[in-house]
Amino acid sequence: MGQFPYNQFLQKHRSTQKHPHYLHQNYEIKPIIKPVIMGYKLAVDYPSYTNHPDIELENITDLNVPQGTKIKWVFKTKNTSQIHFSEQGNEVKLNEVSKNNFSTEKTIRKNTSFVLNVANEFMKNNDSIVFDISTSMDQNPTIFADSKTDSLNENLIYFTGKISDDYGFSNFVFKYRK
Repeated sequence: MGQFPYNQFLQKHRSTQKHPHYLHQNYEIKPIIKPVIMGYKLAVDYPSYTNHPDIELENITDLNVPQGTKIKWVFKTKNTSQIHFSEQGNEVKLNEVSKNNFSTEKTIRKNTSFVLNVANEFMKNNDSIVFDISTSMDQNPTIFADSKTDSLNENLIYFTGKISDDYGFSNFVFKYRK
């Protein structure tokens, strides 16, 4: 019986077994080609209030981002005709932006999970990738102020305080009226 290297099985292959003393039959081997995700990139566009620079990540499934972050996924595929992204039962078919490249984007407002399924004419939703995205809420700034009256001059008042914010602050104005 003949042996065939794997790369020859990518298309139909006909095989004939010949031996002078035996009958022979023709066989047709039709491979089932599996859809594959070769890799993917995430373009992470942080909200302006965070002052974080936008970043690009590769092959990441778990992510923690601030609320309002926009994420764009680009998937490089092989032997794939469709990709579906589903979130809590809502399914979206991804756009094929170029040959073997599919894309989608979403603004993340709350903790969520996505399930990605690939398909072609031979296999539908055979394998999946799960993306878990958690969000961190923007916290309110905290301001603490204290005043002390001078013990020798009651018209002289001293103020101290602290201000903090999870993403920093750019300006603080203190106004006092007597």
